[in-house]
Amino acid sequence: MSSKKAIDHYRLPTDLRPRHYDLTIRTDLQKENFSGFVKIECANKCYLSRFFESRVTSLDVLKATNVVTFNAATELNLGHSTLVVASSAEELAPVETKFDASTQRASLIFGEELPAGSKAILRINFEAVLTDSLTGYYKSTWERGIYALTQFAVRELPTHTYTG
Repeated sequence: MSSKKAIDHYRLPTDLRPRHYDLTIRTDLQKENFSGFVKIECANKCYLSRFFESRVTSLDVLKATNVVTFNAATELNLGHSTLVVASSAEELAPVETKFDASTQRASLIFGEELPAGSKAILRINFEAVLTDSLTGYYKSTWERGIYALTQFAVRELPTHTYTG
């Protein structure tokens, strides 16, 4: 595999563009598991008042597609997922969910194509067991019990120049 193909193999498809992630995690340290949901936000704060009272989140659809692909650890169990295209306000459920363990990706396949230029609201529920793998959202122990942590990284750090 050429280096360009190798790099492209690990990049997500560019049919959709997420604008912001809202992530809610509920952790149960006694049962050593967690659950939650993720929503994806567009830049211009879309509203679909028929379905939601408050601001909702979405994807920009750059190319027509019926597949939404995203990174997902193999230990993550995906639950109920919904997608609403802003132009129709119809709630869609995936007709199939596929996992690729080698790239740690999941794909939601929908029965209808998402039109290019539209915005679509995506919500994905998930759950998993807290492991001590030191990847993703994981657990650690100490003399007082168990705690959960992650190593989220800042995308861009501000640069400061000292001129002393």
